Amino acid sequence: MNHPRKTGNGPKRALHWRLFPAATAAFFLAIAVAVGAVAETDKRDRILRSDAANGRRLYSQFCTPCHGPKGNGRGFRARKEMLRPPPRDHANGFYMNMQPTVRFFKVIKFGGAKNGLAHIMPQWGHILSDRQILDVIAHIRTLADPPWTPLDAQNWGRDPFSDQEMLEKMLEQPPNP
Repeated sequence: MNHPRKTGNGPKRALHWRLFPAATAAFFLAIAVAVGAVAETDKRDRILRSDAANGRRLYSQFCTPCHGPKGNGRGFRARKEMLRPPPRDHANGFYMNMQPTVRFFKVIKFGGAKNGLAHIMPQWGHILSDRQILDVIAHIRTLADPPWTPLDAQNWGRDPFSDQEMLEKMLEQPPNP
């Protein structure tokens, strides 16, 4: 066994072996942080994974009388009863794409009046479950022109137009009776 001081590069070699445990720990810490970030993204995707086909069925049943089948705010009730203010145009992507999912969730669940919007928008929280409301939102997102595309979380860290933590807390509450 060579003694570090008896070789030509002894002090450098001794320093290398002193730093090796710290470098190894930093490497494994970086891996753990990366795995944690992936797990958090998977959790968020699982929570927000919605069924747009089921949302289309629910939308046609509950929303089309006012918002219309194309989501343009020209449903038969809106035309026949001359609703004022008129129902929101869900096909207007320039407006709808800027709205966070949490806002849609609150307006559908608690109604327009509770959110400072039109009083004629009813609350659906007593009829639709939270999962069904998210399905309806997924369908509303498909109506927008220009089409809605979720922001790339890798570039932003999180969607700046949504409040994921609030949505996750809402979904962790017990389901509606």
